[in-house]
Amino acid sequence: MWPDNLGVDVSRESLEKLEQYQVLLFKWQKAINLVSPKTLQESGVRHFADSAQLSKYVGDDVRHIMDWGSGAGFPGAVLAIMRPKIEFTLVESDERKCQFIRTVSRETSTTMRIENCRIEDIADGCDDIPDIITARALKSVKVLLSYAYPLIEQAPAIRLLLLKGENVEEELEEALDVYDFSVERWPSVTNPLASVILISDIILKV
Repeated sequence: MWPDNLGVDVSRESLEKLEQYQVLLFKWQKAINLVSPKTLQESGVRHFADSAQLSKYVGDDVRHIMDWGSGAGFPGAVLAIMRPKIEFTLVESDERKCQFIRTVSRETSTTMRIENCRIEDIADGCDDIPDIITARALKSVKVLLSYAYPLIEQAPAIRLLLLKGENVEEELEEALDVYDFSVERWPSVTNPLASVILISDIILKV
């Protein structure tokens, strides 16, 4: 399932749960379009390993991660399996995909809170603010920051840990027109054109 250069230690228990998860993905994909059919046969790398690489950028002090636009649970459910001591909230607007994630949670005995709603709704009325927000192939950096800013105003230490494609530089420049922030960037180990970015110290420009 993993490329040799993933750089993440995965316990035997977590690996078994991830294999269960992959079996469920293949089973449910027959009825629900959870991932692009073109990527299903390569899902071990394209979805599971791609999500798992985020784990090495999550410090041991992190208490709560909120995953936006979780879809079939990437990256949120993968990280929840790998990091069971962290509280996870997965936000997904498609009820059928939420049903799938609930099944993954139940079948793998992995605790996750699953919110069937739009990102805008969860961010506007959140009573358990996360330390980190994750997202994969969702919106632009500028849009994600706009969704996150009501939470950032309450907890300025929030960070965004994002998997981004080849247009990441343009997205960051666009976001810097509206926000000041610090950014760390690493090459993706599963896609030479993609990056992992960590955005922190976020301030809205006046």
